[in-house]
Amino acid sequence: MVDDHHQKTALGIVVAFTILGGIAVLLRLWSRWLSRSALTSDDYLIVVGYILAICQSVTSWYFIKTNYVGIHVWDIPKNYNPRPGLNWNFANQLIYNPALTVVKLSILVFLHRLDSRSRLVKYLIWSSFVVVASLFIAVLFVDIFQCHPVEYVYDMTIPGGKCINQGAFFVSTAALNLFTDIMVLSIPIIITARLQMPLRRKIAVCIILCLGGVATAIGVWRIIILAQGFFSRTPNPDATYGIGFCSSAIEVNVAVVTACGPSLKAISSRFLPRLLDSSRGKSTYGAGTRSGTGVGSRRLRSNVFKSTSHAQPSVYSTRGADYEMADPLGGPRVDIVGDFEMHMATQYQLPFKLSDPSLLKFDSIIGDKWVGAKSGKRFEVLDPGTDKAWASCPANAAEDVSAAVENAHTAFEQFRKVNPRQRAKWLLEWHNLTVAARDDLAQIVTHETGKPLAEAYGEIDYSLGFLWWFAGEAERVQGSVSTAAAPNRRIFTIKQPIGVAAALVPWNFPVAMVLRKVGAALAAGCTMVVKPSPETPISALVLAELAHRAGIPAGVLNVLTTDLENTPTLSEALCKHPLVKKVTFTGSTRVGKLVASHCAHGLKKLTLELGGNCPFLVFDDANLDQAVEQLMSLKWRHAGQACITANRVYVQAGIYDRFAALLKERTAAIVVGHGAVAGTTMGPLTTPRSLDKASAQVEDARRLGADVILGGKAVTSQPGYFFEPTILSGMTEEMLISQEESFAPIAALYRFETEQQAVQLANDTSMGLASYAFTKNIDRMWRLLENLEAGMIGMNTGNSSAAESPFGGLKESGYGKESGKDVAVNEYLVTKTGTLTIEGQY
Repeated sequence: MVDDHHQKTALGIVVAFTILGGIAVLLRLWSRWLSRSALTSDDYLIVVGYILAICQSVTSWYFIKTNYVGIHVWDIPKNYNPRPGLNWNFANQLIYNPALTVVKLSILVFLHRLDSRSRLVKYLIWSSFVVVASLFIAVLFVDIFQCHPVEYVYDMTIPGGKCINQGAFFVSTAALNLFTDIMVLSIPIIITARLQMPLRRKIAVCIILCLGGVATAIGVWRIIILAQGFFSRTPNPDATYGIGFCSSAIEVNVAVVTACGPSLKAISSRFLPRLLDSSRGKSTYGAGTRSGTGVGSRRLRSNVFKSTSHAQPSVYSTRGADYEMADPLGGPRVDIVGDFEMHMATQYQLPFKLSDPSLLKFDSIIGDKWVGAKSGKRFEVLDPGTDKAWASCPANAAEDVSAAVENAHTAFEQFRKVNPRQRAKWLLEWHNLTVAARDDLAQIVTHETGKPLAEAYGEIDYSLGFLWWFAGEAERVQGSVSTAAAPNRRIFTIKQPIGVAAALVPWNFPVAMVLRKVGAALAAGCTMVVKPSPETPISALVLAELAHRAGIPAGVLNVLTTDLENTPTLSEALCKHPLVKKVTFTGSTRVGKLVASHCAHGLKKLTLELGGNCPFLVFDDANLDQAVEQLMSLKWRHAGQACITANRVYVQAGIYDRFAALLKERTAAIVVGHGAVAGTTMGPLTTPRSLDKASAQVEDARRLGADVILGGKAVTSQPGYFFEPTILSGMTEEMLISQEESFAPIAALYRFETEQQAVQLANDTSMGLASYAFTKNIDRMWRLLENLEAGMIGMNTGNSSAAESPFGGLKESGYGKESGKDVAVNEYLVTKTGTLTIEGQY
């Protein structure tokens, strides 16, 4: 009886490793499908490599069968025909090196997309490309022409035929393949050991390193087998009785598994947490005092959106909540997804009706895809007028940043070349679509920020001016030409878009801040990643949808939503990402300093619009009705939650009491309530944290001798974050509200005697965003313009912000300008100087 168990083992190994390689490829493609990722070049290379691996395994199978591998020599039939075995051996040789080459190239493409910026790594990658490709060409040539005539390799009956030394050829080929394995593996070793990158990327390269080490070990085993077979001084009398001839199939399929390994993260991160019962995390939001789901809590739950008034099918999504992106790099296109899972759904009720429900989007947008966070986590959007959740958005983290930035960078390479007139047309179309969506957008803004509908409409109308203005600015970018001091030289400058910009947007004016920043960036030719505030993500997503409808190319405007917990790390990742060249931030001075420190690492161009603590000066020759009217709109707009609001109101002694009485009379008529309720003239504060801060400031002022002549406490008779419009009289400089922004409906009144005293008090702050002065003395007004330390001076004017007016502060209120002619767009441009020497001047 023939002993064929070794042959069956060898055949089984070939089949098993082929199946293993196929499972790895299918899992990679499944991960791509789960994460809605576009296939990349290394994906295609892996698929081609596995097809060749299958062919190689088939030739190995038939080689083993036709050459009686695993059978004792004495059990081989004496009259067997060696021709089929030679044919399959030749085919096996031809496929082996192409299969390994394609798989190695896929790994090199993957490593190249890490974009480590290391010269050494780039040199190794390109060197490996050259060596691997050269080896493939050389070996393929020798494989084909190793015998003369060529047919002699599979038909040794041809008279006069001869071949090169087979042993030397096989061993040297295997050794060269081993050398390229070591070259390729040296790259992840250097990346892991030397370069700064997220842990997930290091894990990815470590997977390549470990699995590649296994493939290399198999390559060494194959060299030993070949050397023993061809160079042993004591030939094996039973050479066919073994399983070593299946080593090539094992090596190729292990290489396929190595290439697929790093991209199986989506599957593991989806199912492993469930096995460990840890997939449903929670994220605390804010500094609320209630437990559970009350004030200050954002529940990370999935959602199905439903309107009480009519069906809104477009609000539904069917994607999974806890999907992970397949490629740890994020890839050149969208690599993260997640809306929610239906079986985990929480049902939210939309508290308003929309004319166009399809405007509502609840996922981030990267490129042309609406996607979720890699973690699958979400946070709730609360109506500050009711303290009830009505939507949820992805709680993106630092690991989600790369996909957005890389998409923006890819889009930038094309968008920078777009004709300015075309960019202007897109901005105008965006403007027109926003006008058409004005009613719907106002409802969303009211239910995100709490501001009354009238103020929401006012913000939208104000915001539309930025799109209109920057559409014109797109065609007003210009350089200069001048004559140099040196003879025959000409000096000229050109301005070009700086690159990908990141916008960190506040919650108090969510539409205006997005359009002011994005409008300038797009006019300049830059692309942008916007991180809206956790309180107001929906309005930013609606604006992105309108931009998409306007024809603005995919990847030009990307929006990453996140909760308060992840905001610091995500913002830091955006600021420090090497492809982000410009950052614009609007917010507090404290956070602005942190943003500046992050940008300092890469010397990023930065625009900061920070805290105000703005003074409002009223002189005894002012028109009091005009001053009170301007203060009313400036102070109580959005419940005092504006950076340019009047924080400290200085009134000259002679008119102090009369001014206070007028202000109290007008303020007492304010109707506090939900922004969507008819008749409301002041809505709630947007966050519960603001209630605590306002109460603390009022109590501090009262303790130090101030009089509360109106309001002074939170409104507890209704749900939501309401605070009474408050007027404090008899304020002094040591009180807390004198030293910090209030961001609440609190008007603090100070008395002064002389102009010099008023200017000294007004300037006695670390901030310098805006100052306001009311007087009919033109000489005094000009002196105040020059002496008040602020970036913007309102001269008998309250709110002066407009698209055509440069906006920005001095001191710790930041630097750079937003809006205004030339200056705003210049924030997104770089200037290049060219010097030309001419000849033949006459």
